[in-house]
Amino acid sequence: MKTLSLTSLAAVLLCAPLAATAAGHCSKDEVAYFSCKVYGSDKSVSLCGSPFRSAGAWLQYRYGKPGKPEIVYPATKAPLRRHFEGHSVYTGEILISALTFKRDGDLYEIIDSQDNTFVGATGHGKSFKFDCDGPATGPRGAQQPFAALAKELNELTDQTRKK
Repeated sequence: MKTLSLTSLAAVLLCAPLAATAAGHCSKDEVAYFSCKVYGSDKSVSLCGSPFRSAGAWLQYRYGKPGKPEIVYPATKAPLRRHFEGHSVYTGEILISALTFKRDGDLYEIIDSQDNTFVGATGHGKSFKFDCDGPATGPRGAQQPFAALAKELNELTDQTRKK
């Protein structure tokens, strides 16, 4: 029976997060708010953007094979509040973060919780849902970039509706 040395084990554990981000669509100068490999596929989905609170903050949904996205929404780096809504719910035990947007009449949703992560779309009489193959990029919980983004967008959406 072979055993791993502590050095080998540490190397495997340290490289694991790098492998997860390598499959995404975000460049090094972009914030990777969310990225996951689609279960049973060679495609991935990512939310890439600028820092949320920066002037002209933008966000893009990218789906497809790494380096060759099939869908980029919006096509240009437009202000994120024009295209995306955030939703954040804490059940007392689990934080559920979601981001939604409409593209060509279809409603897209990215939902992430401590138990499950999936992407789905509904419209034109069709719907689909796919699970992420493992956890989305980044640590889980309230400090995850995706959770923070969803919470901020949720608060902005609530403020806009109250006006």
